[in-house]
Amino acid sequence: MGWGPIGDILDTIINPGRGYEKAQQANQAGWNEAKDILGPYAKHGNEQYEMLNKAIQALMHPEELANQWASAYQKSPYAQRMLDLNTGQGLEEASRMGLMGSSGALNNIQQGAGNIVAQDRQAFLKDLMDKYLAGLGIGQNIYNQGANAAGNLAGGAQRFGEGQAGFEYGKSMAPWDMYNRFAGQIGSALMGGFGGGGMR
Repeated sequence: MGWGPIGDILDTIINPGRGYEKAQQANQAGWNEAKDILGPYAKHGNEQYEMLNKAIQALMHPEELANQWASAYQKSPYAQRMLDLNTGQGLEEASRMGLMGSSGALNNIQQGAGNIVAQDRQAFLKDLMDKYLAGLGIGQNIYNQGANAAGNLAGGAQRFGEGQAGFEYGKSMAPWDMYNRFAGQIGSALMGGFGGGGMR
């Protein structure tokens, strides 16, 4: 009201539930802030659940996963250089020994090429698996953070609801509390006055 302490007293008399309203507003503001901070974590964590579930199901059938990845395999530049080197060295060795065109020399070259490709393919699959597991770890971490945020939000929602209900009840009872307090003070004053009068 702008009258200092007297205005505050008058405002309390006219609007006995005003303090509860202010407490409700502060409680609402705190809850909104908590939702703004924790909400995105809970949302992103929930989004990870389906991805993690699919990834775990895929790991339960590693042969299907390996076949899927193997179909995407392409020789690395390093493996291609090793194949060229293997072929060149094999032909030179066969020529030096006078075995050019022999099945034994060709078998040696093919065996060396097969080993190079097998090792390169194995390295390719291992690299994919390492990245796959790293991605699962990141997803698990995001999911865990989201689950924690969701748990905190659930607890906060319960406390917020209880607080708002308490403030609403307090606001509705404030006029009666004030009436009872004033009635008690008036009664005490009257009883004191009567008692004082009887002493004279």
